[in-house]
Amino acid sequence: MVWALIQLRAIAHLDYYEAIIDRIEEQYLHIPADIAISGRINAELFRSKVAGTRRVRPLVKLSPIVAAVLWILSLLWFTSPYGAG
Repeated sequence: MVWALIQLRAIAHLDYYEAIIDRIEEQYLHIPADIAISGRINAELFRSKVAGTRRVRPLVKLSPIVAAVLWILSLLWFTSPYGAG
């Protein structure tokens, strides 16, 4: 569960820095959309390069929970009288 909290915090920081990049590009630098770093602002290039790929953030959020469930299930299996033994 600690690993899940670490991952969620890291993703929150990524979201925060992406929001800062968006704000700087739009409000202060007035960078044209076709050369912006932000995927939200430069949506056309972002879609052309990232289209068809899977999002990783949901997987990162879910994997520690799945791992913990599997560890608990394996512990129950190997300590039960019906387990592999």
